[in-house]
Amino acid sequence: MSPTATAAEPVTSSGHALPGETDYHALNAMLNLYDADGKIQFDKDIQAAHQFFRQHVNQNTVFFHDLDEKLDYLVQQEYYEPEVLEKYSRAFVKSLFDRAYAKKFRFSTFLGAFKYYTSYTLKTFDGKRYLERFEDRVCMVALTLAAGDTALAEKLVDEIIDGRFQPATPTFLNSGKKQRGEPVSCFPAGTPVYTPEGPKAIETLHAGDRVLSHDGSYSVVESVVENPNNQALVSISHFGHKEPIRCTPEHPILVWTTREVESLIEGDGADPFNGFVWLAAKDVDATDFIVTAAPLERRERRVYDLMEHVGPGVHEEVDGLIRKVNSDAKNRSKQRHRIGFVSVNRYVEESYDLGLILGWYVSRGHISKRTDSRVPNGVHFTVGAHEIEYQQELALAFKRAFAADLAVHEDAVDHTVRMVCNSRIVASLVLSMAGTGYGAKRLSPDVLTADEEFQRGLLAGLFRGTGAAPPVG
Repeated sequence: MSPTATAAEPVTSSGHALPGETDYHALNAMLNLYDADGKIQFDKDIQAAHQFFRQHVNQNTVFFHDLDEKLDYLVQQEYYEPEVLEKYSRAFVKSLFDRAYAKKFRFSTFLGAFKYYTSYTLKTFDGKRYLERFEDRVCMVALTLAAGDTALAEKLVDEIIDGRFQPATPTFLNSGKKQRGEPVSCFPAGTPVYTPEGPKAIETLHAGDRVLSHDGSYSVVESVVENPNNQALVSISHFGHKEPIRCTPEHPILVWTTREVESLIEGDGADPFNGFVWLAAKDVDATDFIVTAAPLERRERRVYDLMEHVGPGVHEEVDGLIRKVNSDAKNRSKQRHRIGFVSVNRYVEESYDLGLILGWYVSRGHISKRTDSRVPNGVHFTVGAHEIEYQQELALAFKRAFAADLAVHEDAVDHTVRMVCNSRIVASLVLSMAGTGYGAKRLSPDVLTADEEFQRGLLAGLFRGTGAAPPVG
């Protein structure tokens, strides 16, 4: 028995309301009008979505008597890829569709329903009828991505319909379709992905790893797929980041914008009323702001082992301090440890003091290096000669963090004080955390994910160094 596609009529954007009913266009427009109490009529949006189905979707959807008839027809007519379905038993496929429909998904907004049926769902080749509902598209995406793994397919259906996971636009649009584009929405190798252990190159990730999501939570990687791609990549430079975002043109990017644009994805961080929308990378404008995620999950304070920064020579820990062993055989003295070497704490914990030091360094500090060498040999801070309280605060913080003193050199000409620690170890640590060079310093991800106490110190140092902070205390 053939489906009713043979009696297809053009898909029209307008439906017919019954006498006394308000059509979905009018209900959607009422969302922009305040009610008698001056409140936004959010209930009209839900009503518009409901009427959109009654007046338009249901009337323009091909009817099938059962799932077997539907799948057979879509495969025979080359709408669906048979290779996707052949990886599973028909019994499992039917159970997966039952699982999806049992969730009784309903679009919560008219815009979401309208976007799905105009942009994503499978239509007849002449564009006159709909062949899928949302649940059908979810199942075909899950079957495609799971590649024969029944447990993963079930999990993907649950995650997508419950709103915890939204595949990239090309994947959701094309998966399982015979006549399709490629479901590729990717980043190139070398792209850093943030994990609880810090950034990792995307190609080094494995199933089970946890990666930072746009909402600040860490999501578990289900699988890692390497996709061939012949598209030119889009490059998006964004403020505060040294490297641009490089990705395929269709990759969704969450932005804040003042433009009137539709969101590719409903929910999942999108809030068009307040300017937050998902856009394809190729559609991001120079006036938009990329939304950067910050981890909500607190991590333990990092403890830096400064033995990793000692450089050449023999060093050892004595009473918690790093000392350099005197290995000059020609002029060996009786002392075991080298005279003039600046001993420092071996272990330095993230703290307010370390944050304060780093803040001062970023705003008014630099690393000194030996002549014709890239090896750092000291860290320098410049403080106003009149800023006595700041000098004392920085010196005490340095002493507590590193157990070392800052030498003070006053410049009477420009009325500044240089506070210096000639320690290669400290300089190497600071260099690893923030880099060096005017306009070229960049805080590492380790720094940006530190706890509140450390970041409070960091901000204090930054503002004190720029002259925009109140007196100490």
